[in-house]
Amino acid sequence: MHSRFHEWGTHPISTPFRFKSDKYRQKGIPLREFPTRKDYTDTHLAVKYAIDLKAEEVTILGATGTRYDHTLANISLLALLRDEGIDAQIVDAHNEIEILRGPVEKKYKKKYNRKGSETEQKKEYFSIIAFSPEVTGIDEEGFSYPLHQATLYNKESIGVSNEIVEKEAILRLQSGYLIVMRTTD
Repeated sequence: MHSRFHEWGTHPISTPFRFKSDKYRQKGIPLREFPTRKDYTDTHLAVKYAIDLKAEEVTILGATGTRYDHTLANISLLALLRDEGIDAQIVDAHNEIEILRGPVEKKYKKKYNRKGSETEQKKEYFSIIAFSPEVTGIDEEGFSYPLHQATLYNKESIGVSNEIVEKEAILRLQSGYLIVMRTTD
């Protein structure tokens, strides 16, 4: 795993896994150890460490899985990172998850496969879900189901399973926290 981080031009700042630490120390990966019984989750501790290091961008791997309590807590940590001015996302084999806070405008490119053609074999969905009680002034351009000055509430599913139909799509929001998910089946 260590060599793959070098290929990406980055390095891990923390890992939530319990393992024999000598192997990682010998490779120069900095480790912080915590007791098994503690108030914060391992991922939360790693996020706090990234904030202390003044990271500009954080990608969280291994944050989704069979424990929905941890998955939901990890998604909420994206809001903490956003409040600290850090671009952050959770990535797994089928999802890219981020939280935006208004006012903001962000562009998204349609995904392409390695041969440069549009991804056909896997359907990609673009979902937005209100994380705060209310998200206002939502505009979507370049989507199959565009929204215009819409308001989403955290008890609705109206923004789920949209699709990017242009080479580039734009998402704007005026206020609130919005979960953005790019997913594939």
